[in-house]
Amino acid sequence: MNPTDTLLADAAVASARVWAGEAEQARAVLRFVETRRTDALAQGLSARQVEDARQVAILEVAVELHVAQGFVANLVSATRTLVMDLPVVWAAHVRGEVDRAKAREIASTAWKLHAPQNITRLDETVLAYATSHTLGQLKGWLRRFLVRVEPDHAIERRKAAQQDRTVTITALDDGMSLLQALIPTVDALLIERDLTLAAKASRTQTLDDDRTLAQARADALVDT
Repeated sequence: MNPTDTLLADAAVASARVWAGEAEQARAVLRFVETRRTDALAQGLSARQVEDARQVAILEVAVELHVAQGFVANLVSATRTLVMDLPVVWAAHVRGEVDRAKAREIASTAWKLHAPQNITRLDETVLAYATSHTLGQLKGWLRRFLVRVEPDHAIERRKAAQQDRTVTITALDDGMSLLQALIPTVDALLIERDLTLAAKASRTQTLDDDRTLAQARADALVDT
């Protein structure tokens, strides 16, 4: 093994340690929040008070770790799902074979499944792909898995998701703004095609048009 290979191997080992550390942190956070919840139950508090105690525990973690409260809430939910319903994936996370982002994405997919056997199937099949592909590729695999094992529910989710369509504008620096649209994929692809065609056509109208395709696409959007 040459020195370069050794450095690459060292990087891989370091990544595994980081990912295992993420799992250990997640487990500690879950235990802390669950202990607060269990203590509240033992005191005979109402359901509302028990939930308040859980939320306060999440806030304490957020303050201690200097992260957003929403991040902690998601971490707790995902870790509980991994520990309780996805033991194979959780064990791989503990060993440092998958990182937090992949583990959380797998857990969020389990939340969308209705049949317990499909959650088990996910746990038993996803790891081979997750450990050998990027997060983006894994997201695609998980989307296909959902459609494959529960096609009827996939149709229902698609219809429900369309109810959330929206357009947002976020002001940025230097007089620029970010325009975002949450719309059906079919419509988005048609818009992308039309913008590209319009941009290419506009750049051929003058010989000295030095705009990039991306800039011309933006101009085409504004001109519509």
